[in-house]
Amino acid sequence: MKRILSLTIAFVLFGDMAAQKSLSSKGVMSEQLSAVQDRVLNQIENFLNSITTLEADFVQIDWNGTRSIGHFFLKRPYHMKMDYCDPPVHLIVAHGGKDNKLIHYDRELQEKDEFPLHSSPIAFFLEKKIDLRKELQKNLQLQNIQEGDDRISVKFSTKNKEGAITLVFSKKPFVLRKWEIQENHTKCTQILLFNWKYGEPIDDAVFEKFSPTPVMPLVGKIAPVKPTIPAKKINKK
Repeated sequence: MKRILSLTIAFVLFGDMAAQKSLSSKGVMSEQLSAVQDRVLNQIENFLNSITTLEADFVQIDWNGTRSIGHFFLKRPYHMKMDYCDPPVHLIVAHGGKDNKLIHYDRELQEKDEFPLHSSPIAFFLEKKIDLRKELQKNLQLQNIQEGDDRISVKFSTKNKEGAITLVFSKKPFVLRKWEIQENHTKCTQILLFNWKYGEPIDDAVFEKFSPTPVMPLVGKIAPVKPTIPAKKINKK
């Protein structure tokens, strides 16, 4: 399958693996959170719940250094679009109710693949109310939280640790800067957000359009960013 489709599969299988396997793990469950971890998760959860809409340009950096440029739309609940514009081939979209599908569309081949939205780790972004502790009880484990002077990152894994997603936030302003998806402890895909706009109206018709969305030329000049940040790891004491 094509390279970009691997990201879609990573989104979907990340949820499915947790449901299908039950292996031992040293991750932190919701009842094991330290006071500091609890504070950081509250801050992240409150921020995510405050988002009604988000529009941003993005750069995707694959594990082999290959880049793709696109435009990201989020409209809660249950609307999301990752529109790959350079090259303008792929589209990942969700547009509807809780039982809707996560759709990958290949513009070159004019082929469409559908996956269950509810089994994807990105699904919790789209919920009416985001509850990270509920996610820790059901599908995910907290691997670590790192807090630096200007950034916070939080890493979640599946119960069997075969997949992981890391969210990275800036502090001032407190916004989502990027996320990383790691497959089998080796391949890491980064999505970095730029030129973001929060809370501005997004028409539902945006999520029905399959033509590429223009992006700002600035994002094509962004240098690669390392997948980890120099920060203090917050462990349970």
